[in-house]
Amino acid sequence: MRPILHLLFLLLCPAMLHARILRVNNNAVLATTCITCYASLQNALSAAQDGDTIHVEGSSAAYGSGTVTVPNLVIIGPGYKLSGAGSNPDLQANTWPATIAGILTFGAGSQGGTVMGIRFAGTNAGLDITSTSNITVRRNFFELTEITLAGTTTNVLIAENYAYRINQSVNTQTINNLTVRNNVFTNTLSLNDGGDQMAGLVVVHNTFTNAGTQAVRDAEVAYNVFVQGTIGGSNNTVHDNLVTQVIPGFPDNLVVPMANVGIPVVGASDDAQWDIPAHPVYAPGGADAFGIFSGISPYRLSGIPGTPTIYALSSTVNALPGGQVQVTLSTRANP
Repeated sequence: MRPILHLLFLLLCPAMLHARILRVNNNAVLATTCITCYASLQNALSAAQDGDTIHVEGSSAAYGSGTVTVPNLVIIGPGYKLSGAGSNPDLQANTWPATIAGILTFGAGSQGGTVMGIRFAGTNAGLDITSTSNITVRRNFFELTEITLAGTTTNVLIAENYAYRINQSVNTQTINNLTVRNNVFTNTLSLNDGGDQMAGLVVVHNTFTNAGTQAVRDAEVAYNVFVQGTIGGSNNTVHDNLVTQVIPGFPDNLVVPMANVGIPVVGASDDAQWDIPAHPVYAPGGADAFGIFSGISPYRLSGIPGTPTIYALSSTVNALPGGQVQVTLSTRANP
């Protein structure tokens, strides 16, 4: 099935001139079918060149740590929460996620990089963005794992993730133009270290489910849903959020019990439960005005990347030696 997935992508999305598509699968048999196939994430990263794309394929086994050192690299996984309790079924024929159980680092030289569709899980797992620029972190699942910013970091987009926490390194940081939008956060933001230089922090269209304080500094905070908890920090502009308690000094927010808003939606998947039902104030015309499903680029269920996918696959069960095997694919394009 994986070679078929790869062929479909090549047919529908030709790579840019000179850019390559590399495959990673830690099943050794499946990792030896082409000259750009690898069993290890780090081996693929070491072989990558400017502008390449690495497809990390779903597997029952986790992948290890890796460091990105070339510019404009795109790392794509299949998405997350594809099967089991709280999932969104029938989005991928192969329902295994691509899990990184170590640290993925975007460091010096990695400017312009993107990671999407990956599950980060494990005691020592997470994403480090250190002394680089123009990094996109989109449609990933951070399962009790952090995104950490360090050094001088500029123009980072963290969007449409099912996330846990964003943190800063313990050393003095310079963080410019960080946009955090359309994410679910199950823990807290920690972006208010007094020793850091912070400019251009935008926190919009997120849904915060934790009872703690989202700590930010020098930020615009708007169009978010605080299922519980509040916002703290200094020198912030906080307006047009759905909150369950008054935020001192910021009257321009809508204080309302979440039961009145209609979330969490009973019986929905882990991420779909935060889709606000149609309401003249909270979701006028059925389009959410607040939270992860609002804005110009809403959250996508299970973090399905914007690539063609096979969501159903069937083949002949029994075939004679030398006979034909009929394969039926159901595919879709994803925004």
